[in-house]
Amino acid sequence: LASHPFIDIAEIAMKIDGHARKVRSHVEILEELFVVSRIEPSSLGVGKSCFFVSDSGFSRTIGTSDLDALRVWFANELYAQFEYSGENKLRLQYFRSKNQSGIDFVLPDYKIAFLITDAEICHEYDLRAPISFAKKHPDWRVVIASPASSPQKVHDRVRILPWSGLC
Repeated sequence: LASHPFIDIAEIAMKIDGHARKVRSHVEILEELFVVSRIEPSSLGVGKSCFFVSDSGFSRTIGTSDLDALRVWFANELYAQFEYSGENKLRLQYFRSKNQSGIDFVLPDYKIAFLITDAEICHEYDLRAPISFAKKHPDWRVVIASPASSPQKVHDRVRILPWSGLC
């Protein structure tokens, strides 16, 4: 969980020298309790089905970083906004490229992707994945949520939006 809020059952089983079947049954119980949610990879990239920590308190209890706690909050807000609006159930996915660069959340039904960062200033390296994603998928928009002081357009379809503007 150090680099993202996703739970890979096989990875956990290896770390605790346990059996994947036993870990899976525990994670499935957490899913029934709404502590974790299943998240699928986007068909635009690579990856496998994982579980996403969806309970903010649990997220902090297991020691996720501040950035991952923010990702949990953001995902919960997306779910809540869609529920309030009466829209169809939100399909929330993640994107990873073959070289493992990624976008935190993609909404395939709306062709919008979100990258959550704690960097106030996004440097060229930080922008490579979102700009590359936008270039490869010209009908998509990418939003980078950051603590920036003002909105910025960094590419034709890539925008940096301050966290304060998303609340």
